[in-house]
Amino acid sequence: MYTILRTTVATLILTLTSLTLQAHPIHVSVVNLEYLPDSNRIDFSVQLCADDLEKIINYEYHTLLTFHNRSRLTTQEQDALERYIQANFSIQAKGILPSRLHSWGLDEGQVRLYFSCLSPLTVDSLVVSNTFMITYFPDQVNLLISHFKNTETGVEFNKGTTLQTIVFK
Repeated sequence: MYTILRTTVATLILTLTSLTLQAHPIHVSVVNLEYLPDSNRIDFSVQLCADDLEKIINYEYHTLLTFHNRSRLTTQEQDALERYIQANFSIQAKGILPSRLHSWGLDEGQVRLYFSCLSPLTVDSLVVSNTFMITYFPDQVNLLISHFKNTETGVEFNKGTTLQTIVFK
């Protein structure tokens, strides 16, 4: 019994330590968002450090997620990943727009997640909330680049600014 308790405590300490250690000097995510009014859709991709995201999903959702050396996620992994994204990223236009993960890719340690959501018939602006990894990395910066027609707009999210409005002209 004592050995099991000691092993559990040691595992918990290692997990918490690995989450708080900053293994790389810069913590940045990038969201590319495209409003497609002709198809009443918003597509967006989220680019995050794969190792950091795996640790967070493993810790918060008790799911051993890994992106390396594979092409598909299990249903449990995808559900945990979508729950994390929905808890830390939302798009509002006349209400919150639910999104669904439809694919992902891994490139040089960065995972890119691809989502789509239906939009109302007309959208003049979006209110976006983005708290990716801010709880774990105080220096985390989350960038969002929106694309509409021939215009790109960039906004930044961080520990002090987690809500931004994007206006489409």
